[in-house]
Amino acid sequence: MATEHKTNSTNLSFYALASVLQNGMRLRSDVEEYLKPYGLSHGQYSVLLAVSEGGGRPVSNDGLARRLGRSRPTITKLVAKLLEAGYLSSEADRGDGRRTWYALSAKARRLLDEIAPGYGARIDELADGLDDLEKLQLVMLLNKLGGDGFRVSLASFSYKEKCDFVRRMCEDGSARAIDYVFSFLDDDADVVTTKIVDRYLGDVSNPAGVGRIEGYLFGDDQFRRNYAALYFARKDEWAVIKRAYDAGLIDYEQAYSK
Repeated sequence: MATEHKTNSTNLSFYALASVLQNGMRLRSDVEEYLKPYGLSHGQYSVLLAVSEGGGRPVSNDGLARRLGRSRPTITKLVAKLLEAGYLSSEADRGDGRRTWYALSAKARRLLDEIAPGYGARIDELADGLDDLEKLQLVMLLNKLGGDGFRVSLASFSYKEKCDFVRRMCEDGSARAIDYVFSFLDDDADVVTTKIVDRYLGDVSNPAGVGRIEGYLFGDDQFRRNYAALYFARKDEWAVIKRAYDAGLIDYEQAYSK
């Protein structure tokens, strides 16, 4: 039987992911070389960064596995060396014997402070060919491949860059793109960012994205719920608005003002 010819879509999938893997290996090798004098592998350094991003709060082994896209056994091996070196402390979860919580030691904080300037400069060199908007888009595209990924603040970008990025995400309209847009609506969001989201959210027409906005309307975060309610009110989707109103999730003004 003759082998069926591969479609262009399949070929593009292969080349796209092969490119990610190839460049990922090259970048990882470069970073490993930089970290070698500090006695850290890329995986160990990634664990320390992930724990440090907890803002001083311990991070569980499950959280690290999700954050870094690694299996629990791999995380266990990575943290074992960090514990041995005195960079992490650990505490078993009292309610779940399978879960362990990790926190940075003072020694680890000093090490991260020492590594950060040169590491940041090297990363900047590696990403020199991308402008800031392209970097944001790259994060979003890679996050679409799976995992929790990274969240990026728009605070440091120009007004035009913010508009371009949010507009493109809303035009994409996928569930993950909508999650990305709504991630900017947090306690630290400035007025400019909220106005940009409000301006472009109405461009979402992808059914997956519309469904995700509905999820925020019925979600737990009141701030984000306001923007979801505005979206449906401006679309005259009153059946959805009425369900949220009847459920006591939004008040009359939220429900019926545009």
